[in-house]
Order: sequence, then C-alpha cells, then structure tokens
Amino acid sequence: MGLIEKILGRIQTVVATYHSGTKYDLSEAVRSGTPVLLVVTGYGVITKDEAASPDIAAQVTAEGSGFIWSRREGKISFVREQQVGPLREALAKTRILEIHCSQEAYDPQHSVGVREFIRPTARGSMLCGLLAARLRLPILGIVLVMLAANALVGPGIKAEAAALRAEADRIEQQLGHADESLRRRHEALAGFHATLPHSFAWLCDRAAAALPGPVRLTSMVVQPLARNLEDGKRAEVLSRMMLIAGESPDSESITSYVAALQNARIASMEYDKEQEAFTFYITIEL
Repeated sequence: MGLIEKILGRIQTVVATYHSGTKYDLSEAVRSGTPVLLVVTGYGVITKDEAASPDIAAQVTAEGSGFIWSRREGKISFVREQQVGPLREALAKTRILEIHCSQEAYDPQHSVGVREFIRPTARGSMLCGLLAARLRLPILGIVLVMLAANALVGPGIKAEAAALRAEADRIEQQLGHADESLRRRHEALAGFHATLPHSFAWLCDRAAAALPGPVRLTSMVVQPLARNLEDGKRAEVLSRMMLIAGESPDSESITSYVAALQNARIASMEYDKEQEAFTFYITIEL
C-alpha cells in the first residue's frame, strides 16, 4: 500500500444487489464519510461482449446516455442511471468514488496514484477533498507546535538579532571613523609635500651622501610629527624640518657630519655604555 492510500485509509467495497426495480440489498453496512467503491449487480444489469456488440458499447458509453457502465475482461456491463438514483440518495453521506456494474459480485482493484488527484474528474475532486480532510488535523497540529516553538524561542532569537545588529552598527561606525582618519592623514601628507621645494627622497639622498664612514643612521624623518596623532584632531608637524637619528663610535665623526650638512645642529648626543657608541639626533632646517 502506498503512502497516499495509507493517508486516505481503507476504501470500502460495497455490493448493491438489485432484486427488481429499485429494490436492493447491500453486502455490508456503509460507514458515514468512508470512501466507497460501489458494485451494482442483479436486476437491470446487462453485460455484453464489447467486441461482438460495438454499437451497443458506443451507445452506452456516449456522454449523456443515461447509463452507468464499467468494463471488465473485454466485456461491458451497464445499468440505467435512474435505477441507481435511490441508492445514491441513500448513500449521500458517503464518498462514492466509483460505481462498477457486473452480473456477479466481485472486488474491483482500486489503487490510488498521484495522477488521480490532478485529473479533472469527479473521482479526482473527491479524492482531493478526502485527502484534505485526512491531513487537516495533522497539519493543524504541526502549525500549533511551530507557533508554540516560535513563542518560546522567538524572544531569544530577537534579542540575539538585535545584539548582532548593534555590533554591526558599531563596527560600521568604527570603519567610518577609520576611513575619515585615513583621509585626513592623506590630506595632511599631501600638504606636507606641498610645503617643501624638494622631494623627500632627494633630501634623504643628500643627507646620506654626506655621511662619514663610522656613522650609522637609524632613521630619517622629513617634517616629523610635533605630537602623536589623535582621532578627531588635526595633525601637527615640525614644518620645514628634518630629523636624523643614528649612532657613532666617536663624537668627532658626528661633529664632522653636522658640519657637512647645511642648517644642521645636534639636538642631543649621549654615550651608550652597553653599545659602546654615541647615539645622536640631528635637526636640519629646510
């Protein structure tokens, strides 16, 4: 049995045996709301060999012919619709999926496939309604469970989402401040270059060219900062000034280096006992 048939439940097969006219007996009691396959037998049911009587078969199966019919093993059985009318009324509270006709009672094969639900037939419509009725309570239960889970978990998820949004806003604000600070620094550097008649590289090359042999430079800064950079404050530099730092094993070499430079003076000079060398800072007015 397929999944759809398990959901729909048992389809009841009921045999209606006619004795005369519209009088009939049912093979078993019909449960209200149960899908039913109805087999009509007995009085008024006629069976013909379809190959031997093609004209009769065509007349019976024509739309609006007034007959209920079914085919089985190359034969066609039929009965007048007006004879089955009272039976339909008696079974109005059931779901009659199909009516089969036969001169003897039998259990028709009834498998339900997916295609049955998409065919524009009365059987397809009835199967869709039956499936919807069977699934109504399970689906409602699932929806209620999801709503309850959302009510329990929802506040925590909302709080976490709000915290993540706040963190994202904070990071975005920090990035904005960093971009603004970087832009100001670039503008300041461009302004520093514009105030000097020569490039930084040319100034550094001239300072290095005058270097005596024993002296070793550790840094050269053109227009050094007057104080550390602070966010939100304009950068201040020692305008038109060059700062040179280095070390030498003797002070005479430092003095001769300063003499070789123009507008230079020793800002500081100390002897480092561990290094056994003099460390110095020289400033040059540009």
